[in-house]
Amino acid sequence: MGLIRPLLQNNTCCVEVSGWDEHEVFFVEKTDLDWDDLAGKHIVLKHKLPSGSIIFVRRLPSVSTQRSAAIAYVAEFIGSVNQQIHQFQFQLHPVRPRQNHSCLSIH
Repeated sequence: MGLIRPLLQNNTCCVEVSGWDEHEVFFVEKTDLDWDDLAGKHIVLKHKLPSGSIIFVRRLPSVSTQRSAAIAYVAEFIGSVNQQIHQFQFQLHPVRPRQNHSCLSIH
């Protein structure tokens, strides 16, 4: 008997995204965060960002009044969804702390 593969889950939630766009103008925008097991996390924004930009994503409360903390992500530009109405798709990657070995010195 073969193994049963679980179905891939596709999830969506409403988020607030903030950061600096390609013109170095600060923005705050509400959008949907979509994620699944294969494609990871992705968003569509009206603001175009340089690939590799760091943005902050905060989940918007659905029912509760409790604010969630913003999480930093690196935005990788995937492509234009609709250039006429300025929609740009990005894949999100977690920000990893940089390790600067030159600052570490042993005396």
